[in-house]
Formats: sequence, C-alpha cells, structure tokens
Amino acid sequence: MAGYRRVLADAVRKKEIDHLDSASIEVAALMLMSSRTYFGLRLFHKVDSSGEMDPKIVATNMHRVRGALCGAAARPNSSTKHARAR
Repeated sequence: MAGYRRVLADAVRKKEIDHLDSASIEVAALMLMSSRTYFGLRLFHKVDSSGEMDPKIVATNMHRVRGALCGAAARPNSSTKHARAR
C-alpha cells in the first residue's frame, strides 16, 4: 500500500494526475489495489502462456484508471453531488 501512496503522491507533485489530498490518495491506492486483485482473480484464465493478458483488457482498465485519476471522477465534489442526486 505504501508503494501505491508514494507513486500517487509523486504523480500529484509532478502534475501528472489531478490534485489529490491525502484522503483521496488513500482511496485511490485502495481502488488500484482492489482492481488489481479483482482482475487477477477474475481474469486469470485470460493470461496466455507467456504471462500476457489480452491488450484490449489492459487498455480498457488503464483508460478507466486514467479517467479516475485525471478527470472529474477524481474530484470528490463532482461525483458526490451526482451520486446524491440519484
């Protein structure tokens, strides 16, 4: 978990992703860890003999991660308002 936090904090410092406070970094780190675990368990059968996964699956996951870290979804106020309106 410390590695995820460190990489995310460094990316914020370098302005590679949206600004995240320490609580948001914690949430993002947990999101990344749980995503990795889920994909590992759920899609293990999709890994080929060389240890690679279908590039389309990897690209789709990375697109979602980038959207969460670099778009409006990374800002708590925008997603919270939307969630409450439902």
